[in-house]
Amino acid sequence: VTDLDMPVMNGMELTAALRGQESTARVPIIVASAVGGATDWTLLGQLGANAFLGKPFDAAQLALLARMLLV
Repeated sequence: VTDLDMPVMNGMELTAALRGQESTARVPIIVASAVGGATDWTLLGQLGANAFLGKPFDAAQLALLARMLLV
């Protein structure tokens, strides 16, 4: 689980880095953000992110999404 807007490495950079390594290419990626829009979500999907959550989100929603991605 990562955020789109982070210091040093943002969610897009992290997604691209994870997908670029064989050892993390299949790790599920959930991106959460209060600042992202449709263009960001489209690009993250193209980079390989599995899911997106707008902030604020319910913890149960995150838990359910994570469970679905880990099955």
